[in-house]
Amino acid sequence: MSKTSSIILSLALLLSSFSIFLANPDVSLAAPHFQIPFPCGQTWVGETRTNHNPKLSIDFRRTNASGDTIVASSSGKIKKIGNLGNKSYGKYVYIDHGNGWETRYAHLSKITVKKGQIVNAGQKIGNVGSTGKSTGPHLHFEQKYNGVVKPIYFGFIKASYYRAKIYKSLNGCSTIHYTGFIKTNSGKLPVYEKPTASSKVVQSLANKSKVTIYCQVKGKAVKGPYGTSKWWNQIGKGKYVPDSFVYTGSDDQIAPTCK
Repeated sequence: MSKTSSIILSLALLLSSFSIFLANPDVSLAAPHFQIPFPCGQTWVGETRTNHNPKLSIDFRRTNASGDTIVASSSGKIKKIGNLGNKSYGKYVYIDHGNGWETRYAHLSKITVKKGQIVNAGQKIGNVGSTGKSTGPHLHFEQKYNGVVKPIYFGFIKASYYRAKIYKSLNGCSTIHYTGFIKTNSGKLPVYEKPTASSKVVQSLANKSKVTIYCQVKGKAVKGPYGTSKWWNQIGKGKYVPDSFVYTGSDDQIAPTCK
């Protein structure tokens, strides 16, 4: 093989490795399990446009939308609320979801939360309106990571760009399940029969294992890589893991409370 061919092959392999890295980012960069910001079962038309500001945001519209309930796309803490009058966002809410992730909701007619308040996914934060620079009742929605607007995902489904699409909300539906990733500093994480470390160990999970969270329940606090938490995640019938060992994108409850 010639020297030139060898260099070309090396570059190709390097680019290939880089592409694989981009397609499989570290789970610490994974987004929260965002949902459509409206109550369970509602359908809305989501519009995206190349001339939208910012370009990756979505406008949600439907007939007689004025006054309709807006809910948190994922659990988090109210970072900021405000009113810009007849300019820009008008009345708006920003939610901090932790780990650099944030959602923004604009043109509200009414804000029903306060700065610093903790909200769960599906919890009401305001009502649809047409405040600010708006041409009619709708919700302007954004997802940001470390201050940069990102393509919008609902669950693991990317929003449709650049056209209108009908979306049906699963936010707050009892049938929705959430995904998390196990993190252990060493060894494997025990899976318990009940939400307590004193119960029987029924399984063990390796670091970075993907789990489905069906519901959550409070138990004895456990310290893990993500702090200390009383929340336990049910990942199957008779299978519980402490939330402090699971990356979900939120430090608070994300799934329904176990019955």
